[in-house]
Amino acid sequence: EAIAARAHFEIGEILDRQEECTQAFRHFIRANEFQIRNEHSMQQQKKKYFSEVTRIHKAINGDYPQLVRNTDQITHPTIIFLLGFPRSGTTLLDQALDSHPDIQVMEEQPALEVVLNQLEKNGVYPARLEHLNTEELDKLREQYFEVVDKHIDRKDTGVLVDKFPLNIRYVGLIEKLFPDARLLIALRHPCDVVLSCFKQYFKLNPAMANFTSLKDTADLY
Repeated sequence: EAIAARAHFEIGEILDRQEECTQAFRHFIRANEFQIRNEHSMQQQKKKYFSEVTRIHKAINGDYPQLVRNTDQITHPTIIFLLGFPRSGTTLLDQALDSHPDIQVMEEQPALEVVLNQLEKNGVYPARLEHLNTEELDKLREQYFEVVDKHIDRKDTGVLVDKFPLNIRYVGLIEKLFPDARLLIALRHPCDVVLSCFKQYFKLNPAMANFTSLKDTADLY
């Protein structure tokens, strides 16, 4: 099934380039059907991921100022979080930024995931943000930079760009930890993004598993 999925993706891509759109779309459908069938455990995980994003969205929209209010005076390197949705052009953008001598890009490393896992030992994100004290925030920042330091040398870094598109769901955590960090959101037309995710071969994880259906891709977007 894994081989069949790859074959249908390739055939779909060839037909798409030949402007045989209807046939290409059928192959992309088949490719995604084979792929999700090959990863049985992903059916439940994709639903769990979608539910988690929905829960965070509601909480941040409802209690955002209260949850992330932060008056801490902190010192750290200039950080830019490059966020968005897969297939929005984040990779091209991070390559352009990384060419600057004063910028280092950290590509899709789980620094915020590590922080979140520690945070949720004593509560649920994002509600837990409201109750963090200065000492706890300092420890979480230390854990973030421990991951960063495994991947880049910060000694000569004027600006750190943390590129991980779907970390956009952690924007509340980012603002709580680094209130003066900048958020750089990559935007592309939603129709382009959704269709591109649907027709792209991804190694499945709970997020990417949502791209195996055009409707689920659009819903997650």
